[in-house]
Amino acid sequence: MLYIRVALSDTAEMGAAYASTVSSATVESASQSADHLSVHAVVCGNRVFHLRKTLTLHFQIDRGLCVCEFEPLGILSHGKTAQEAFDAFQAEFAACWDGIVQEDDARLTGDARLLKKQLLKHVVNVQPLS
Repeated sequence: MLYIRVALSDTAEMGAAYASTVSSATVESASQSADHLSVHAVVCGNRVFHLRKTLTLHFQIDRGLCVCEFEPLGILSHGKTAQEAFDAFQAEFAACWDGIVQEDDARLTGDARLLKKQLLKHVVNVQPLS
């Protein structure tokens, strides 16, 4: 198993409930006792995806790589470290949003429409990172 510790920095200009999560979440591998991380927001590039409820991401080591998974959306990412896997998860989440949620339903397959519905169910709003 992989222990995940989140180091959060506080930002004065972001006084909302998401401030600590939105600022600079980092993930560090520390010991072998837990395998998940709970997140309240997803940050990618200059955007923050505020979530309706906490997402629990599961981590494991597979063939020397750290794998991060959020099964309800079918997102699986990996990296050399837990931080890289977490960053890849956030990038994949944003890519799904851009490629599926922003697309007209008529242009999506049935599976893509289901994923769009799930993404919309999880995200309250998307705001620029200030």
